[in-house]
Amino acid sequence: MTSFFSRRSEDEQETTPGDPDSNPPIPLQAEESAVQADLREKLLRTLAALENFRRRSVRDQEMARRREREEILRAFVGVLDTFDIALNSKGAEGNQWLEGFNAIREQMLSTVAQFGARPMDALGTAFDPHQHEAVAMAHVADAGEGQIVEVVQTGYAFEDGTVLRPAKVIVNSARSHG
Repeated sequence: MTSFFSRRSEDEQETTPGDPDSNPPIPLQAEESAVQADLREKLLRTLAALENFRRRSVRDQEMARRREREEILRAFVGVLDTFDIALNSKGAEGNQWLEGFNAIREQMLSTVAQFGARPMDALGTAFDPHQHEAVAMAHVADAGEGQIVEVVQTGYAFEDGTVLRPAKVIVNSARSHG
């Protein structure tokens, strides 16, 4: 038999602060929504970081390819310089091989153009330190101050204007009087 004092009604049962029943229940749906929002935010951040990494990788690969192309083209235009020296040397005009060497030179220029570079036309233009390297100064009466009067070595640039190799030039200067 149960004693009167040992039995309590459900309304009279004591709850302690640590009991799970002592806190009002949080709706499960609200908790799931908070977790979903947190996971969604983490997913979006991860996707953004992944996209940034992909873009950076593509950019880095393009930059590496461009540097490699520039190195090869710099070496190649050195060979073109040798052809130009040979073709412009004394006695070259009577050489039976001249026509063949000119054809090879044109093919080499075409190859350089396929990789986006072209020779710069510097003769008669104004000196630009971003495109030209002055190797000497000269006084030419019918040329303007700072005008390029002779190209010692052809310069090359990419189609976007980036200089592959500056042209080595001789620049006109005004002769000092006095």
